[in-house]
Amino acid sequence: MRSRPFLMEFDLVARCAFVELGYGLPHDPEIGPLSSDTSYVGLSDQFPLFESESVDVRAALPHFDWPLLVLSGDRDVRTPRSVAEYVTANSPNGVLVPIEQHGHSALDTAQPLALRSIHHLMESTTPVPHELKDLRASRSMIARLISLRFGFAKALPKRAS
Repeated sequence: MRSRPFLMEFDLVARCAFVELGYGLPHDPEIGPLSSDTSYVGLSDQFPLFESESVDVRAALPHFDWPLLVLSGDRDVRTPRSVAEYVTANSPNGVLVPIEQHGHSALDTAQPLALRSIHHLMESTTPVPHELKDLRASRSMIARLISLRFGFAKALPKRAS
């Protein structure tokens, strides 16, 4: 779990992830059938024990009285779409902005979407779903290169070693 700037800055977030967010704990079925928690179980003994979230976000969602855009990539296995749907369904001003063909941390590779989202929030008092139809991101160059690489690997015969 070494740190990789803009990809995985584990050194900056690991303590918070294990102590407050419960990384390495058994999977919570409330967030859906997809479990990405197991990769952290083996690391949990390197950090202080889970205490609890400093804020119960689920209980606080109904009190979020500000405009809330939840950007969610349809290929996100770290925070599945079901989590984004839960957040928007339980906050009074929450609106889901689905990002097609993107995974987790889509804003790292879709900066124009981030800027359009911020602009939308600055111009609006409340997000309205029909106003969000243009908030989409094209696939990043990195995502396209990875897909191309997988395509080549699938199409070309394996070399004998």
